[in-house]
Amino acid sequence: ELAIWGNVPAARADSVFADWLANHPETSGLNAALLWWAERRDTLALKKFIALVPERRPLREAFLALARRDTAVALREFTTWHAAGGADFSGTLAMTQLMERAGNLKGALAVLNGREPNDWPIPSQVIWTLTRARFSEGLGDRAAATRDYQFVADVWQHADVQLQPYVAEAHAALKRLRGGKPMRDASAGSVVWPGSANAAGDAQMKELALAPVAPTRHFRRLSQPTPG
Repeated sequence: ELAIWGNVPAARADSVFADWLANHPETSGLNAALLWWAERRDTLALKKFIALVPERRPLREAFLALARRDTAVALREFTTWHAAGGADFSGTLAMTQLMERAGNLKGALAVLNGREPNDWPIPSQVIWTLTRARFSEGLGDRAAATRDYQFVADVWQHADVQLQPYVAEAHAALKRLRGGKPMRDASAGSVVWPGSANAAGDAQMKELALAPVAPTRHFRRLSQPTPG
């Protein structure tokens, strides 16, 4: 989490992941490196990881395709992995966002509603809920969207400055939804990768990169909202 969400210098993260890949390729920590390498288009590291540890190959092939920005292949590989019982957090989020971009917003939301993220106090849990809120709003489910946006606003009410764009998004959405204003149109491309609230993320998303989020030291532990 620290590396993926921007709280570790990139050079340090690259060094640690490279050491693990060379000397401890079976460590579970390298599962987080999949997203790290995909963001940086490091296809060499991903290919080496696949060759050294062939288990869970569909998930790793999916991230390799994402590193190449081949979204069609990435979605196919993520779908294969998920159908076989895959439940990796970053893989599931990436898959659902590719599904949304492919026009299957309803299916993407069903995946997020079909399981709960872990209850650890980590930024990814909130990003999961924020993504679900965006999808729910895109499908016109005002109640579900309001519930999840409120969760984001509550958990990160004292967040670090890097997370404030997400808090602002949640508050703006709550004001919009509770004021009876039109919900945003998913077909207009308003439901996007986590990170869309920040300018650097917007630039990355033009290439379908996964924008990083810095973790907060002020994560407030709350119960995860339950769909339905």
